[in-house]
Amino acid sequence: MERIEIPGSRRAVELRFQLPAPAGGRLVLELPAVAGDCRILLDGEEQALLGPSWTTQRLPLDDAGPGALLELQVEAAADDPFAGFLPEVKAPPRGLWQGAFLRTTGPACFLEPPRVEWHGEEARLETAWDGPDETEVAVEVGKLPPWSPASPAVARMRVALVVDGAESDLEWLPAAARSLDADGERLRLNREVFRVRGLLHWGLYPGLPGPDPEPDDLREELRQMRARGFNLLKCCLWLPPQRFLDVCDELGMPVWIEYPLWKRPLTAALVPAYREFLAHDAAHPCVVLRTFTCENDEREAEAAGAIAALVRRHAPRTLFADNSGWLGRTHVAGFHDEHPYLHDAQWPFYLHRLRAALDELPPKPLLLGETMVADALAEGSPLAAGSRQAADPQQAADSRRMALAVRRYQAESLVRAFPDAGYVICGASDAPNAPMGLRDACGVWKDPPEAWAWQRELGQRGRARVSDPPAPPAAPDMPAGVRVVEALDDALLEELRQGAAVLHLAGPRAGSWRTPEELFWSWVPVFGGPAAEAPLRPVLVDHLPFGLLSGRRLARHAGAAVIVGLADLHDAVAPRPPAPLVLAASVGRGR
Repeated sequence: MERIEIPGSRRAVELRFQLPAPAGGRLVLELPAVAGDCRILLDGEEQALLGPSWTTQRLPLDDAGPGALLELQVEAAADDPFAGFLPEVKAPPRGLWQGAFLRTTGPACFLEPPRVEWHGEEARLETAWDGPDETEVAVEVGKLPPWSPASPAVARMRVALVVDGAESDLEWLPAAARSLDADGERLRLNREVFRVRGLLHWGLYPGLPGPDPEPDDLREELRQMRARGFNLLKCCLWLPPQRFLDVCDELGMPVWIEYPLWKRPLTAALVPAYREFLAHDAAHPCVVLRTFTCENDEREAEAAGAIAALVRRHAPRTLFADNSGWLGRTHVAGFHDEHPYLHDAQWPFYLHRLRAALDELPPKPLLLGETMVADALAEGSPLAAGSRQAADPQQAADSRRMALAVRRYQAESLVRAFPDAGYVICGASDAPNAPMGLRDACGVWKDPPEAWAWQRELGQRGRARVSDPPAPPAAPDMPAGVRVVEALDDALLEELRQGAAVLHLAGPRAGSWRTPEELFWSWVPVFGGPAAEAPLRPVLVDHLPFGLLSGRRLARHAGAAVIVGLADLHDAVAPRPPAPLVLAASVGRGR
């Protein structure tokens, strides 16, 4: 029994390969994933059409003679409900992105990987195989080791097909003891409180044909995540390969899988696909959370219930929900979930509304499945998508400093208000037209681990509260004669007429000037005039997220010079001028 990768298959859309002659056995073609429809030909005659699929498909090549020509042709699928989100960010998996393999077996072969179904404490093995009637299935598994992030022990279940006393085909499944459950508003991993500090991952790996990094590269990525205080990886709208989950098992990184159904109704016709998804990931102890779809209002209750029943059978001791995104609007859910994309001035009001909403719902753990988003430029990044003008290093540094301040404020405020709540920061890597990642498009982390020391402290076991209320970072001294005010009144206007220099923090407070709420969350600061230089620039950088952005921005006026502006880079496909936040204006008698 042997499994060999066909050379050059991992990036192939078209593949031609001369088959070896199996030594007294069978050849089985194995495709771990297919991004499209894969037509399979032997010596020019079509044998099957497989895919599209995120999970393993196999085809015995019993009609192949020695030296037969195997051809694989992958074309884009006309309609794939499980394409997920990667096509939206111009990074869809391509072709045979996990490679193509040949298995040599005896007279009996597995047609699909075995799966385990649980009935209470009893495990039953399901498998599909082809071979003689006298074929036997032999299973070996010892005592299941306990798996945890601190001690990620994993055993292997050995499943063999035996014919006339000889092994004909062999499979290995990961096996470990692990539980995730809810205790009121607390999430518990192996009976210990588990406060999620997660990172959202879209599977973006530029330069690869799909989200399948080399294991050593993934190990380093997970170590860097953990160094920044992250204790969970959310795979959003894609299904990680087996070797990806093997590494997460090995390093003790809990995983939340959000299955790749997006912008499509969840119906009974799609339920069989979820059975295959669960066969793919259920044995991995790292997978502790599952959501069936994302931000989806079109979900049939019957379909959600059927998938929930599959999860209970194949992956007990985990939690799931039929949708991630909207609080209190699920058919089946073991936790509350919401996706707040807000700026800091809105955050305190959101937490207040959240408490009131949760008081009306059954007590469950709270997980913000996508949140705390802020764009930040990498060194040398263009100011706007499609622009050839590179941002100056100081602007890139300013944007990173502000993005980190936004995320820290929102995380600490959340944990102060809801000590057991979890969150998933969006996101792991920059997407095309949205520099919202903690890493740039080349995979370089924008902030060093020490910049995230606060999150490591926030995630410590038993630390239920942030000791002090979050506050803006300390700012340098203001220029001589300039002072900060939060409200405009008649006395201040009179001082302005007399030439006073004032930095006004607009916001939702009595007496404050504010502008329309029209900017979302993707902004990068732009400074001009006196605002571009010290000592005023660092003051503005430190205070923009906490006060100056409260009222968002002004409409752009023709001919007005931008002193402080906001460049909105989210989904920008062409350069856009920054929207003014502060305009130069004169204040005189009667004006």
